Amino acid sequence: MLNRVVIMGRVGAHPELKKTKKDQPVTTVSLCCDRDGNRAVMQTPCDWFNVVMYDKLAENFCRYGEKGLTVIVCGRLATRKYTDIYGKDHTAIEVIAAQFYFAERKKKDGKPPKIEEISDDGELPF
Repeated sequence: MLNRVVIMGRVGAHPELKKTKKDQPVTTVSLCCDRDGNRAVMQTPCDWFNVVMYDKLAENFCRYGEKGLTVIVCGRLATRKYTDIYGKDHTAIEVIAAQFYFAERKKKDGKPPKIEEISDDGELPF
C-alpha cells in the first residue's frame, strides 16, 4: 500500500503555531494549488488543501513561512471525522506533512530562508 502526496501551492494565511493537549507544536496551513489550465487568465481555478505539520516541522514553517509564499509539501493524506456544533457529522481530508521546501525566494529581502533542509529526519510523525 502507498499513501504519499506531493503538492505545490501558495500559503493562504500567515501560519500560527499552536500546541496540542500533550504540548506538541502543531500548525495547520491552507495551500492554494492552481489547476492545470490557462495561466494567462488571472482567475485560474484552484484547489485548497489543509496541511498539518507537527513538532520541528511546524516550528520551522511558522518561523520562515508567510502568506503568499510558494511551498512544496510532501506527506500523506489522512481523514478524520468530527461533529459540528449542530450535531452533523463531517469527514475532513488533510495532508499530514513529512517535509516541506520553499519553492521561491522571500519577496521582502530577496533572500531564501536560512534552512539547510526542513524535514523530520526521515521519520513520519504518524
